[in-house]
Amino acid sequence: MVLKVNELFVSLQGEGPQTGQITTFIRLQGCNFFSAGGCSYCDTKYAQDPNGKCEELSIEEILERVADSPRICITGGEPLMQEKELLLLINALNFPKKRDIDIETNGSYSAVALIKSYFPSTLVVMDWKLPSSGMEGFMDAFNFLSLTENDVVKFVCGGEEDYIAALAVKGRLAHWEIFPKFYFHALGGTAEKWLVEAILEDKLWDVYFGVQLHKLLWGNKRGV
Repeated sequence: MVLKVNELFVSLQGEGPQTGQITTFIRLQGCNFFSAGGCSYCDTKYAQDPNGKCEELSIEEILERVADSPRICITGGEPLMQEKELLLLINALNFPKKRDIDIETNGSYSAVALIKSYFPSTLVVMDWKLPSSGMEGFMDAFNFLSLTENDVVKFVCGGEEDYIAALAVKGRLAHWEIFPKFYFHALGGTAEKWLVEAILEDKLWDVYFGVQLHKLLWGNKRGV
């Protein structure tokens, strides 16, 4: 059994709870948004096409490449598209000793419950696409039901409309008594002042303002 791997590299984690920590990234090939044109602001278009150029690696080959890595981020594309292979990979990565593993998913693929049921300690970093992405209609709210207080919901805000939509989703989760960590990012991953000011004005005490550290350090390029 093989996985379609777009790239595998070591860098600093650029966003989320493990920002600034050395991490091995396994970027899987293919995104379920590809046929719909993808997110308007996607910064990994090279990993979107499920049939695009990539390596086909066995789980054993991946384990050899990440042998020294205590911290793994599996991203994409949309990693949950390779659902069965991903489950076997996570299982293999956790033996003989557990590692810190997080999965970055776009919020539309309904396999979050499966990941959390088999591997509850795996950190899920889930995007919730807002109006400016063009993909808001593809989101699957049932994914929220599997998230814990350790998991992350990330909103990328391109303007006021996105910000208001993010607040509405956040309020809905509070009503359902679901309280993951909330990260608000400005489009482009930079420290946009308008979003900081909105968070301060609305006193969002439980929100993290996020930047994409890797972009601040190296710009928008691959392998970082």
